[in-house]
Amino acid sequence: MPDRDRSERTRRRDAGAQPPPADEPLWQGTDELAFLSRVSRQLSLSLPTEEVFASTLEEVSRITRAELSVLYLVDGREMRLRAAKSNRPGEDQVGTTVKRVGECLCGLAAQSRQPVYSADLHDDPRCTLSECRQAGVRSFAALPLLNQNRAIGVLGLASFEKRDFAKHASALESIASQIATGLDNARLHEQLRHSEEALRASEAEKAAILDSLAELVAYQDLEHRILWANRAAEQFAGLGPGELVGRRCYEAWQGRADTCEGCPVASAIETGQSRQAEITSSEGKVWFLTANPVRDSQGRIIGAVETGMNITQRRQAERQIEELARFPSENPNPVLRVDKDGLITYANEASKPLLETWRCDVGRPVPADVRLLVTGSLKVGARREAEIRCGDRVLAVAFAPIVDSGWVNVYGLDITERSRAEEALRRNEATLRTVFRAAPMGIGLVSNRIFGWTNDEVSRMTGYARADLDGQSARMLYETQEEFERVGREKYEQTRKSGVGTVETRWRRRDGRVIDVLVSSSVIDPADLSAGTVFTAVDITDQKRAAEERVNLEAQVQQAQKLESLGVLAGGIAHDFNNLLTGILGNADLAMMDLAPTSPARPSIEQIQTASHRAADLCRQMLAYSGKGRFVIELLDVNELIREMTHLLEISVSKKAILKYHFADGLPAVEADATQIRQVVMNLITNASEALGEVSGVISISTGVMECDHAYLHNALLDERLPEGPYVYFEVADTGVGMGSETIERIFDPFFTTKFTGRGLGLAAVLGIVRGHRGALKVYSEPGKGTTFKMLLPAVDLPAEPLRGEADAPHAWRGAGTILLVDDEETIRTVAKRMVARLGFEVLTAADGKECIEIFHANADRVVCVLLDLTMPRMDGEETFRELRRIRPEVRVILSSGYNEQDAINRFAGKGLAGFIQKPYQARALTAKLREVLEE
Repeated sequence: MPDRDRSERTRRRDAGAQPPPADEPLWQGTDELAFLSRVSRQLSLSLPTEEVFASTLEEVSRITRAELSVLYLVDGREMRLRAAKSNRPGEDQVGTTVKRVGECLCGLAAQSRQPVYSADLHDDPRCTLSECRQAGVRSFAALPLLNQNRAIGVLGLASFEKRDFAKHASALESIASQIATGLDNARLHEQLRHSEEALRASEAEKAAILDSLAELVAYQDLEHRILWANRAAEQFAGLGPGELVGRRCYEAWQGRADTCEGCPVASAIETGQSRQAEITSSEGKVWFLTANPVRDSQGRIIGAVETGMNITQRRQAERQIEELARFPSENPNPVLRVDKDGLITYANEASKPLLETWRCDVGRPVPADVRLLVTGSLKVGARREAEIRCGDRVLAVAFAPIVDSGWVNVYGLDITERSRAEEALRRNEATLRTVFRAAPMGIGLVSNRIFGWTNDEVSRMTGYARADLDGQSARMLYETQEEFERVGREKYEQTRKSGVGTVETRWRRRDGRVIDVLVSSSVIDPADLSAGTVFTAVDITDQKRAAEERVNLEAQVQQAQKLESLGVLAGGIAHDFNNLLTGILGNADLAMMDLAPTSPARPSIEQIQTASHRAADLCRQMLAYSGKGRFVIELLDVNELIREMTHLLEISVSKKAILKYHFADGLPAVEADATQIRQVVMNLITNASEALGEVSGVISISTGVMECDHAYLHNALLDERLPEGPYVYFEVADTGVGMGSETIERIFDPFFTTKFTGRGLGLAAVLGIVRGHRGALKVYSEPGKGTTFKMLLPAVDLPAEPLRGEADAPHAWRGAGTILLVDDEETIRTVAKRMVARLGFEVLTAADGKECIEIFHANADRVVCVLLDLTMPRMDGEETFRELRRIRPEVRVILSSGYNEQDAINRFAGKGLAGFIQKPYQARALTAKLREVLEE
């Protein structure tokens, strides 16, 4: 067996098939939704053929990287192999074509309705067939295809190497579920297709039946206008096909200007009951008319169906019957005579079936219902007619009164075939009405893209009444002529080839709203495409909108998570780096104080100080990117702030750049940190200068105020549900090289840069500052057309404050007393102790909060101030501060942290914190802070 395994691996390697790493994600490099959509659509259009199954397996093999895949469909207790896909040429059929449920791994999956995975078939007792092992299969996954918890098939995936398919169980079961759904949808599509075919056949049958009837059938509205008529009705009027619709019945059939006397349609509409009448045409033809009222779903009468029977031949036959009555024994039709009391006085031989039905004979009375017809005809002196069933036959029975003699002649005529045709017509009409009413989708008939009829669902989807659609071009529903033509071309090609076409498009409703629609069409007569098409339409607007919203939401969540995680990382690095810089800058300061002005070491130490200050600037940018870089909030005038920077900006840009300023008058104030906003302006100006390169260009700085709504803010960077209202903005625009969309998506990533050298933190810091100020940022750029950055800050209805200048250097100052210095970094404790000792203080040091509390307990009366670190092991700064205040409430505490002041002191608000100093600090800053706190 090992030799065979090596042989198989050699064959696969030679064929270029490389199995994926076991831990590689199944969807790597593949769009899961697109793949599942292709498989579902491929299976769902119709019942799949072997070719569709094979192409589906090819898709599955490609995404799962299975070296062999098979698809079984369950048929009772058997499973039939419908398709197989192998990476070995000529091996597209593996094993037997039929297996039983419960047999082999695939049979187990079908029986248990649970996935079955085997990493090694050689050691798996569940593998009862030797075919897989003989074929070289080593690992196998059997996935049941379930529909309503019933296994309809099994998807099998195999590898010739040892592979753990179970690691990808979620993705594989998702694929199996989609295939099962596709097969079920295919079944539903097939049922719909059969329903449509049945509908078409029924409609054709109805039309054929109605047009084949010798009786006229017409549907009229309340004004006697003919809305539909069969061929017999058109022939009765002497008109061609379709010429009778729209005309009033009395005009078309009688040439009258008003309703006929005794009109059965008018009587049926008025009374709501069925009415009958007999008319004779100008050609001498006799018609027996019946009108039945038509009601809508609320029971209101909306018209009437009129049927007319040409009884000319019947009347002639009756006359012949009357003549034949002289020879009753030879008459093939029933002939009887009944007196006024209902007694049968005569019946010929052909009347026996009728007498058996009535259960009477000559000399005996007819049944009560028949007697009513007899007495009624004698009373009014007019013929009465009725249909009487005799076994499996139907007779039309006429009661002709002989008033003077006091009896009634009864004549029967076999009308069984006509009655059957009418019953079939009624059943077909009822079936069609039920189908149209119950269909959950729009259904209609078009011919040459002209609507013939539509159901109520089409009206609901489009907002048009059925009467507004019938007879109109389908172009009225499309946004453009181009889309109308595209749909026509695609459906024509599809229906020409297969008789069915499905196209996704968009319809414009009557109210102007546009909806997404999936339209499927099927030709009535494949041999004659001009005969018309039955279409179905489904509104898929909600499904498409939900999919788009999910994609947008996922993108927003990913971006927010990336910014948050990188911000936390940048803030943590800056905090730790600031601790290190405190020791470097502090020792450099102390060294400079101890060196003589002429010492050769001073230049080296100055270089150390310069490099440390640059490192501190880098930390500030990292804090700004993390959104934690705001220190002092002021009411600022953006115009004043930028004007103050003009000299600095002009010496910072390229000599080939021209700065232009456009300041809007009367800007409202904004709440912001002046230093941070200056950094934004400087970073954007520097970025614009570098975009110009060695080419002369213009950099424009503009300010203004604008009203921003949610739609405008939603399209900006960092839209975190910002409120609508007035926003102050400033723009920096350049005429440089510009950027493409791919570059714009990455310019705010930390450490991304388009320059050969550089850190790439400038724009990342800008993004952090904007986020920290609850503002928004917009970027406009195209290659070769320059770039514009617009920063928006919420405006406030308060006057701006004057900008703060640089603080004066403190005079020589010395203190007295004991300072308790608490920090977990030994370097910081050492250098800070030397700084504080130079000011005349006695210094006590502690490495953490617990040690601080112990020392303070012993020296509480002589400690004038505590310099307290925020982040420490065992007991942090916040807990230490509470314990110090409990021991001695008036003790002065200065908080020290590598984070900025705002984030560091939020937890101490209202608790009596004396001051804050940010790391890294120098002797000058520490002196100023101690003097400020102790002289207060």
